[in-house]
Formats: sequence, structure tokens, C-alpha cells
Amino acid sequence: MTKRPSSPNPIPGATNPTVGLPESRGNMRATVQIPGMRPAAPAAAQAPQRAPTPAEITQALHRGGALFADRKFDEAEQIAKLILKFVPRNPDALHLLGLVTQAKGDPVEGEHLMMKALKIAGPHAVLLVNLGNAARAQGKTAKALKYYNRAEELFPLHDDIFLERGVLYVDSRRPLEALENFEALIKRSPDSLAAYSGAAHAASELGEFQRAIDYCEQVRARFPETPVEILAMIAISYERLSKLREAIEAAERVFAIDPNHCPTLRAWAKARRRLAKADRETLTSLKQRLEAVDLTKQEKHDARVVYSELAHICDELGDQDAAFAYFQKQNDMTWLTAKEADADTTTYVADVTGMLEKLSPEALDRLSERMFAGGSDEPAPVFIVGFPRSGTTLLDQIFDAHPEIQVVEERPMVRKMFHAASALPGGFYKALFNLRESQRKKLQEIYWEEARKYGAEPDKFIVVDKMPLSIVHMPLIRSVFPNAKIILALRHPADCSLSCFMQDFEPNSAMLNFTSLEGTANLYDLVMTLWERYEAHLSLNVRRVHYEKLITDLRGEVEPVLNFLGLEWDEAMADPAAHARARGTIRTPSYAQVTQPIYGTSADRWRRYEKHLAPVLPKLEKHIRYFGYSL
Repeated sequence: MTKRPSSPNPIPGATNPTVGLPESRGNMRATVQIPGMRPAAPAAAQAPQRAPTPAEITQALHRGGALFADRKFDEAEQIAKLILKFVPRNPDALHLLGLVTQAKGDPVEGEHLMMKALKIAGPHAVLLVNLGNAARAQGKTAKALKYYNRAEELFPLHDDIFLERGVLYVDSRRPLEALENFEALIKRSPDSLAAYSGAAHAASELGEFQRAIDYCEQVRARFPETPVEILAMIAISYERLSKLREAIEAAERVFAIDPNHCPTLRAWAKARRRLAKADRETLTSLKQRLEAVDLTKQEKHDARVVYSELAHICDELGDQDAAFAYFQKQNDMTWLTAKEADADTTTYVADVTGMLEKLSPEALDRLSERMFAGGSDEPAPVFIVGFPRSGTTLLDQIFDAHPEIQVVEERPMVRKMFHAASALPGGFYKALFNLRESQRKKLQEIYWEEARKYGAEPDKFIVVDKMPLSIVHMPLIRSVFPNAKIILALRHPADCSLSCFMQDFEPNSAMLNFTSLEGTANLYDLVMTLWERYEAHLSLNVRRVHYEKLITDLRGEVEPVLNFLGLEWDEAMADPAAHARARGTIRTPSYAQVTQPIYGTSADRWRRYEKHLAPVLPKLEKHIRYFGYSL
């Protein structure tokens, strides 16, 4: 099973999977302990000449648990095996051996041993949580949740359930559920460093950066020594909020501890670069500071963020060759990190390729003939779609400024619908082509239930779902929401592809294609070929918005779309930067651009990199022509 890359921002105070700290060594109770364990004097792991007494077994288990907590896994393993030699069904020794086995890199066997202990001893909070951790280490999210939820049913007062389940949700990119668990832990254990750290991390993932800062500040107030990761999160969050001077000040606190803390260096340099407004002296100074860091000695994910900022500095300095080289290094680090973590690098392209095969023009014609008409009073979201880096975040801010519109930014509502449809008998494509009215209504309910988790209020507003790559799911969207209106964001395909290559995206199966220009152009070709087919064979209610026109004549490009939505122009839409700063929650990589006045420097940027793009322009050419652009 593939795993996503490990997070470069571990939660301070949290245990590593199944490896905890005893109470005397940290702020948290240990998740990892032997049921019934109490302090005892150390006992040597020497083979007795006779069967040990129950008291000697208990003493040996204490010693084994202490050795495990000290990460002396071989010695702890010897003790567990020695006990099992005389008492093969001792559940505590099986539990200890399972923990050691997992810690040494075999979570499958670790879970097997702990399951043996569970069958002998019956349910125990710590054992169930550690079984959940073992499943989590294997990437088995659903199974891990079953263990954690079972532990909560039987032992609702056990704090570590909320910690470990919160970590699972962080790993699974489910920050809303993660935050709920960490906040529950804060209420139960207000002195838990991991609870506040986890809540800050989850809030940051949700794009609630001020909330993340608030949790970090609680750590600073409650604990005598603030972990550098917490101080770094404060600096990074201020930069994300465009509070640039506060970000610089917060970064200096990090540098007092670690002058080469790479994520903080990136936030500090980016804040100073944004304040400098292309001042060459400042940019040159920043470049020298970052180039002084020996990135060969840094972790790949840390080196990546510095390469990213160096690339943007060089781009602003007008040194396109140096910028391109740094962007490539950034992407190389992303790719290597993903490969080392056995991350999924192929599924998204395979899925889109499969759509092109299954959703032929003839198949789409058949689907269009049987699509539901939809009632005129049936609520439907508006969808902003397009290829990434095509101006969707700018559109998000413009439309969200309208008092009658609510934009839900990059949330998984369509993905939830897709998974639900895929779970129907026969799988996704059979369900799509044979969707019954009751199933359609159920999928609508699933969509709105998920949307409401993120604050959507369809009874009060026109809800706009901004998720660029929902573009590939138009047949499903059209089938479930026949009245849906689509806003297609367009940008010159060469500029769009270059911008994706330049962007330091959070790696996933889709975004990993952007680590090379070839992969970027290939994905653009696949996705936009699919769109062009949809546009020709489905009855889509769509309006196009061109980024290049948007940044030169905002009202002229937006007002026809407002008429399409049945709304009138509102003057608040004229200043999307002000709205973005007031909104304070921008999760996408475009946050720095949309909090500034609309600028034209990104239009036709590709021409400055034309020699680098030359190998992929033939792949893009048909789309350049189709969408009305030129080479």
C-alpha cells in the first residue's frame, strides 16, 4: 500500500507511532505502556534457571517497558521473548513484543502479536490504541479508526485515543476531524503540549492561520520551553496572513534557536521580498542569505522550501536561467521525498486516462440523453473549475466579496460524491450511466452534508464550489446537479503549465506531475482534452473567464458572469486584495498574489522562459488554439 509523504511539520509533544514516552519524561501520559504496569526496580534480562515467579515476571515487564521507552528495542525484545518462553500466553509480554516488532519496522507482525494479546486479555484502552497505531503505520486508515473508536466506546476517558486519532486524521488530510479530536483533548488534558500543537497544525491545514497562531501562543504561555516548530508555525502563519512585519519578528525568535531553520527562512525571506516590492538590493541580499545555507546537509523537504524561495527571488531579479534551475531543484526534492515515502505518483494520471477511455464521445452522448432535467427550484452549487494556476483563487476572492455569494475554497465535496458513487453496485461508471433518481438525491445529500462541515449555507447564499480539478468530474456533477452553473477559468496554457512547474505544491498524486515540465504538459493535455470533450458532448451551462482579461478589465470580465448567475455587480468585488486580507483564510498557493493589488506580471511570463518550455509547447499547441490563444 502506498503512503503519502511524511509531514515535514511533526506535532510537537505527540508520540511517534506506537513509541511513547513514560510520564516521567514528557508532558503526556505514555500511549505505549504495558497494561497494569507500575514502577518497579530494574531487573536484569538474564535467563533464569527456573520458571520465574509472577512477581519476577511483573518486574521483568516493568524493565522491558522502560527499555522500550528508551528505544532499546533489542533488549526489550529479549525480555519479552524470555517471558513468553515460560508463559507463552502472557498478554503483557505479547503486547510488549508487538510494540517492539512494530518499532523495528514490521507493523504487520506487531499488530498480529498485539491482537493475540487482545484475544487473551480482553479489551484494554492502551492495547486498542496501540493496535490502532499499528494499523495506521500500515496505511490502513479505516482499520485504525475502528480500533480507536472501539477504545473510545469502552474507555471514553482515555486521553490518548483523541491524540492518536487526531494524528491519524492529520496523516489522512482530514484536518477538520483532526481539530475536533485535538480540541477534545485540550478540554480533557489542558496541560498536553501535543493537544495544542496538534490543534495548531490542524487549524493551519484548514487555512485558519490566526486560529493556528492562537494555539501556538497558548503553548508559549503554558510551557516553559516552546518547541522551535511552534515558533516557526507562528512566523509561517503570519506570512500566510500577509502580516509581513509580524512574520519577520516571529522568525527572528526562531533564528535565535536555529539560524538555518529552513521553513522559517522561507517565510522570513518571502515576507521581506513581498515588502521589498522588487527592490534589487533587498532581493540580492536575500539571495545571498539563502545561498549561504548548505542545503546538502538539510532534509529534502527543508531544502525544497529554500530552493523554492531562491527561485522566486531569481525570477524577480530577472535571472530566468537561475530561477529555472532552482525551480527544478525544488521539484527534484519534492519528487525524491515522495518516492522515498512510497507515495502514490501514478493514480491520478491513470484515473484521468481511464476517464478518457471510458467517457468516449459516443458514451457522453448516451449519458447526455438520459441525464435528469432537474427541478427549477432544486438548489445547486456553482462550480469554479479549470487547470491549476489558471486564476481560480483570484476568482474565488472576487466572487466571495459579493454579499450574496459564499465561496467554499478547495474542499472535498465532489470527491465525496465520487467515492459514494464508486461504492454503488458495479462501480463508478456503471452507476454514472444508470443513476436512479433516489441515488442522485442521495449523492446531493452527501455533497451538501460535506459542504456544511465547512460552513456552507445554501439557504442564505449562492454557494460557489472552487476546486479547479473538479473539472474532470463534470459528468458526475452534471448528472447529480442538472441545474449547476460552471465557471471555467482559463489562462494561456503555456503560462498555466509554467506556473504549475514553478509552484511548490503540497505533493499528492495529481500535484506530483508538476515536478517536471513534461509531466505538467502531459497532465494539462489529458485534463483539457477531457474538458473539450465534455464541452462538445454534454449540455453544460458554462461561462469562460480569461485570466489575461480579468487582470486588465476586472468588471468587464466578471459582470457577464454575474448576470449568468442572476446577480448584479457589487463594488466590493472591485478590490479582491482587500477582501482577501480581511478574509484571512486562503489555503491555496496563490495567497501571496491575491492579497496584493491585481498585477500583470504573470501574464505572458512564459515568453521569458520560452527556451525552457520549447520541448513541451507542441503538446500544448492544440489547446492554445482551442482556447483562443496564440504562440
